[in-house]
Amino acid sequence: MTDDNTNIGLSRRRVLGGLGAIGIASAGAGLGTTAYFSDQESFEGNSLTAGTLAVNVTQQITHIDQDGIGPDQLAWSDAGDGEAGVTTDPIVIEDAKPGDEYEFCWEVELEGNPGFAMVAVGDVSEQTGAEVGTVSADDLYDVDTDADMVTIGEAATAVATLTLCPEEDEEVGAQVEVFEGSLEDLLAALSEGLVVPSSEELEGEATFCHEIECPVTLCLEISIPTSVGNELQGAESSFDLSVYAEQCRHNDVEQFGNATVVAPDGPGPA
Repeated sequence: MTDDNTNIGLSRRRVLGGLGAIGIASAGAGLGTTAYFSDQESFEGNSLTAGTLAVNVTQQITHIDQDGIGPDQLAWSDAGDGEAGVTTDPIVIEDAKPGDEYEFCWEVELEGNPGFAMVAVGDVSEQTGAEVGTVSADDLYDVDTDADMVTIGEAATAVATLTLCPEEDEEVGAQVEVFEGSLEDLLAALSEGLVVPSSEELEGEATFCHEIECPVTLCLEISIPTSVGNELQGAESSFDLSVYAEQCRHNDVEQFGNATVVAPDGPGPA
């Protein structure tokens, strides 16, 4: 008798495991061949594109009065026949004296989307002639000490006005005076920022939302009174002016914090 010991080795677990594998394969094959009613519709080429917001500022020298003989007025007149002119260079007055008057304007216009606009100054520097080092009280017969000398900001008066976006039936928008006082106080106020209104009808937040291509103009009139004397000699004043714009959508004017918000009867706290 021959002992045919082939030892295939199929235990119960292996048999059941093999059957299970066969069952899974069968089920998988069935999914691909079932014929149910079906349909399909496609929407192709979908996209999201971010919008844009840009602020354009046009800087102008609109008035220089140095009695017709000052070097800054003569240079300005030669450049543009004494008419308001656009300049992209820093505004520089090199020979300011008592009695002089100046006006500088910045036209603010938004592009792309409606937005809020805030004007602010920074890097303000005010120095007397003694602090600059060009003049000292010893050089001046009627100034006792260097402490008696004054800055341009202390001596000069300033008026800030806004020409708003014109209404549909207007050619020129309304003018709003937003400040009158010393140049020093104006620069201090603008260091916190000035939120610029968009129209004369200042009722609610929407009036501060600027539509595109509807400019607003900020003008600064600076005058040095003739009552100021030698204590002003050699003084220097400088500052940077910036315009910041932010979208109106999902936003409100309160986010500008301590900035001054212009109301119909003048500036007020935010």
